[in-house]
Amino acid sequence: MSSSTHQFTRFSSDTIEGMFDEDPDSEWSLRIYKELFKKEEASQDSEFNKHTRRIFKVWPRDPKGGGKPCIMSDLRELSAGYRTNNSYHLWGATMLDFYMFRSFNDECADAMLGFSSGSKLYAWMKAHGELYAKDELEWAEMEQKPRLRPAADILEIIGVKNLAILMGSCGISMRDDDDDGEATSTEEESVENETISAIPRPFDYENYPDPWPLVPFSSDAPTLQSPIPFHLLPETLIVHDPFRLLNGDDPPDESDVDWTSVDDITHRYSLNLTVPSIKDSIAAERAKITEAASKDGPVFIGIVLDCPNSTESGIGSSSTAQSGTAFKMTVPSPPASPSSIAEAHLFISPAEFVGKGHHSVVYRAEWDLPRSVFSKYVICHKCVEEAAKKKIFSKDSVSNAAGDTSSASDRAGRADEIVGRNFILRKQHLPVIDMTIVREGQPEDENTPCYSVGGETVDYLEYTGESMPTVHVDTVPWYDSSSTDPAPCSHLAVTSSISGPLPGPVPPTASVSVIAKLSVYDDNHLEKEAKCYQSFGEDFSQHWSGYTVALPIRDPTPTGAITPNFYGFYSKEEDKTKDNEEKVIDRDSFLSPILLIEDCGKPIEVKKLSLDDRQECAALLFRLHYHGWTHGSFAHRNIVMQIGDHGDFPLMKSRNDRRFRLIDFGRAWSLKDAIETDQSSSRNGDNSNGHVGGTEREWRRTQFEEKNEVWRTLMFPYPI
Repeated sequence: MSSSTHQFTRFSSDTIEGMFDEDPDSEWSLRIYKELFKKEEASQDSEFNKHTRRIFKVWPRDPKGGGKPCIMSDLRELSAGYRTNNSYHLWGATMLDFYMFRSFNDECADAMLGFSSGSKLYAWMKAHGELYAKDELEWAEMEQKPRLRPAADILEIIGVKNLAILMGSCGISMRDDDDDGEATSTEEESVENETISAIPRPFDYENYPDPWPLVPFSSDAPTLQSPIPFHLLPETLIVHDPFRLLNGDDPPDESDVDWTSVDDITHRYSLNLTVPSIKDSIAAERAKITEAASKDGPVFIGIVLDCPNSTESGIGSSSTAQSGTAFKMTVPSPPASPSSIAEAHLFISPAEFVGKGHHSVVYRAEWDLPRSVFSKYVICHKCVEEAAKKKIFSKDSVSNAAGDTSSASDRAGRADEIVGRNFILRKQHLPVIDMTIVREGQPEDENTPCYSVGGETVDYLEYTGESMPTVHVDTVPWYDSSSTDPAPCSHLAVTSSISGPLPGPVPPTASVSVIAKLSVYDDNHLEKEAKCYQSFGEDFSQHWSGYTVALPIRDPTPTGAITPNFYGFYSKEEDKTKDNEEKVIDRDSFLSPILLIEDCGKPIEVKKLSLDDRQECAALLFRLHYHGWTHGSFAHRNIVMQIGDHGDFPLMKSRNDRRFRLIDFGRAWSLKDAIETDQSSSRNGDNSNGHVGGTEREWRRTQFEEKNEVWRTLMFPYPI
């Protein structure tokens, strides 16, 4: 049974039934589950009442008693246990990693019932010497750590889109095709004498390879779901607005707008980041990149094994232990990553109107970015390993730990005499796990074995040497995954793009789809919302594996992102004075600032959601509260749903996968700001709110009111 089956990276199967369905060996577990909940299942007559995410495992207490009572408040304060930066204090890798428990042993009449995660209960029981629940302790000890779930590689998606464009099945070219396509003799001569650059400059649209540039919105640009670091947000935004949408008015009535029928109008906008901590983090990140570029030292990339006794079928394939020498492989430092992006272009059209509220107008925009925004340098590990082995087995071999610098033939002839063996490769039988779900060891620790089920054997390295020799490979190049050049080797050519090699050149920029939120005249909600996104940082928009229990909901919900990704807040350059103060703009000359965020779908329709879905929506707000924020405008219109998981490629997205996100933070309020307001008022002797600490109390009252509103907004069968 493959361990990858149980990574729970997709939530479509993250119900108890779906999880067991993936494992044919656990039919007994499914029967137990159905027996436990058969009465309630019988009453589930519609999707609206469907409820399958539950805590159904019980952590048994020592029947002898005598130990310290375990209560939920103690576990809540416990620093041990897994959690993520955007989860509640309870987190579990699967629904099998949450437990109900009693505060005392099961025979105590005064025992209170509580629930917690396996990692917290494991830490508490170990600390207090209660080792009675051996199976549960073993299960909790093997629980996977939280791991970040990245979006599908946007460059791979863009590669497939470019292939469709080059094949003529997608996009409309802006080039003039009125002539019959035959070049004149003068044109032919100029082409022959012209020195053609390999790659045109970004946004030099006239020199882009045919058929680019395309008519905006004609190619259905892929939705950007990957984060962009703050230091790589474009400093300047050239906004193409031929339909004059930036004044914040309602869009024209025409739904089908011909971009080529109007003259383009452009405006120059500047990135406007207002939170000091963000500015500090950008400066620190750019300093780090500059410092890394100045250091040209070798980079450790992996370990290669020289095992003289290995069989043809591979190292460690025999039943006896094998030994040899391990070498560290190093390569030269990769080229410096970009520390900033100077410019990007944004196209907005009334045909892509999304909606309008009291304070803003929303469009789906096309954002043309330099491919270097998505730059990621990779190196072929297989080529590095092959080059390293050539060095190791060449006559000019590197020294091993025993100081042996003899030739490869001499070393092969007296392999048994080498006393400096650095590793022993063994096969090991590990204990059988009761629950038939494969659990892997910590992935970042190369010496940690993989756990197995049913007594299967696994290989692991037992390192015995005091030092490990190094082999440096400087013949394999780094490859920029955003480059339009072909991959340097066949291995990377296979893995660098699911589209395969493209039949023609592509431009140095890539178009993606984002949400552009514009402000109505004389309204500051958009600027407040932009400040909130900056204060959230990257944590709130991250997707993590596993589940969290967001009280007062007592059932597990997925640990997906709470908010959309933030892609910058931009203001018209002329709207700032030399002192960076806002100018007074009249209605006729008003050009809205622009908030760019991830497109996370459409507002939910509550009556079409299951109880599991509605609990997941409520958990978004409760997690926001837990991390010190109130929403200020909680309503079903401010919860959006998208179809398909962000980690899936567009064609692989399933309509059964529903993902939810909170939006519209123009009235959001942080507890930190409320406390700082109270502290400032106390220092200044200003108690106009009636009492010291009144602002914090007001924040908590807002939080309480939002919690009371949840059950009505999301139509729960009972108040939360």
